[in-house]
Amino acid sequence: MIFGDSGWNGDLTPRPSRVTSWGVKSVLHGLQFILDNLSWQPGVSSNLNVWTNKWVNGKCPNPKDDFLGQDFLFLKDLTIRDLQLNTGGWNQHFIRLLFDDETTNRILATHLRPNQVVDDPIWSFTETGEYSVKSGYGILCSEFFASKASALNRSRMNIKRKEFCRTRICHLSGPQSWKILVWKILLNSLPVGVEFEKRHLPWDLSCCLCHSSFTIVESIDLIFKDCEVAARIWAGSSLGVNTEQAGRISAGDWIINWIHYLRTLDDWEVPTIQFLATIVSICNLRNAARFRGGKFFPEVFFRFLNHLVGVTMEARTQNSKSLGQGSSEAYDDGNTEQGLGMNSLRNGNPVYVTGTAGSCHKIRLMVDASWRKLCEASWGWIALDMGGHVVGEGNGRGFAESPLQAEALGVTMAITWARDCDFLHVEVSSDCLQLLGQWAGYGAGHYLIAGILDDIAILSTNFHYLCFSYVCREHNGPAHRLARRAMTMA
Repeated sequence: MIFGDSGWNGDLTPRPSRVTSWGVKSVLHGLQFILDNLSWQPGVSSNLNVWTNKWVNGKCPNPKDDFLGQDFLFLKDLTIRDLQLNTGGWNQHFIRLLFDDETTNRILATHLRPNQVVDDPIWSFTETGEYSVKSGYGILCSEFFASKASALNRSRMNIKRKEFCRTRICHLSGPQSWKILVWKILLNSLPVGVEFEKRHLPWDLSCCLCHSSFTIVESIDLIFKDCEVAARIWAGSSLGVNTEQAGRISAGDWIINWIHYLRTLDDWEVPTIQFLATIVSICNLRNAARFRGGKFFPEVFFRFLNHLVGVTMEARTQNSKSLGQGSSEAYDDGNTEQGLGMNSLRNGNPVYVTGTAGSCHKIRLMVDASWRKLCEASWGWIALDMGGHVVGEGNGRGFAESPLQAEALGVTMAITWARDCDFLHVEVSSDCLQLLGQWAGYGAGHYLIAGILDDIAILSTNFHYLCFSYVCREHNGPAHRLARRAMTMA
């Protein structure tokens, strides 16, 4: 509540006056800013206009070019409820007639909660869907620097890369110092020549590795990708990377693309460690050349690089043994309450247990999912009895807005299959720690899967016993292959 002569009327509108308070103006602009950036999570009885409300990826959808003429006039009052079937779910045929493929996939990936009748406002810049001052401030900073392209790109890049660091970098194997270095590279936070030049500090701005051109200021892109010495290192590494093929892409985006690619490999962890170790070795070489006058000797450098990879792999093996699992995602130290809980999940301790486990027959559902950027998703599951024999399997495909949502949908489909097969005692195993952490209460709930978790809670009432546990990625290969097979099916 605002007291005093602030220039307010009772309905939160400024009182006419010769001079309006800056506080009043700020609050009004803040309210309008939130309203302009809110999107909607539609309910099953949504009366929101399809064209004038932001409900598809935080934007108002546009129709196909075919409907921009006379035909579109008859659809201008179309509501979201008109895009749904009377029996529930989306009317895919009608939606494909109105929208292009990308918009159609995003609409079909929007999860409709049966018990959600009203439309919920969503702040799509946070995981929980709730507004936070931090997220709003970041967006306002981006808009404020709109006239300065470099500052704008960096601000937007930081938001995107921070999310990547939180969801990917922290989950990789390797020493914490490696992850911090990659984090700083992605956020342009290393003390290199361009940063000293901005602050007008006396510093040798040239590249200390190649010294090929004193007119090019030392930057993160130059050190880790464009420098002649860096290019030779990447070409001579076990990955055999040709940095010239990257073109003018920034080093941060280049690293993100490589990590995404390496994660698609079946045996992704060893090349990922080699990739990160090469980045760390280049940084150490640069520091040695900058502060101690060191030089690049290929034989010595690659001997050090191979030693660094070997030590890291040995430490990872020891860490996996101490956890009692072959987990490739052992990254936290377990010192916090959340860390202890995640280690408990990795050890196979069940979460979200409903009912009581009896001595009767129980099956274990191994579930995995696959996801593509155009909101295409697929999932697969395999059912094992208590003796480890396969008693059934299945897969399917659909639409999801994120990999996490795809994993949650995969679990839903697997549980539905188990219910239809009259299995009453079920243990569901997934390799997605983030999803299991949602059930265990670790971290904030994600608005994209809130409705799916409610659906799973309703499905759990059909079982005498149901629980969820973690399985490492190496042991979840059959379900992973079933999910990939479904993705490639027409």
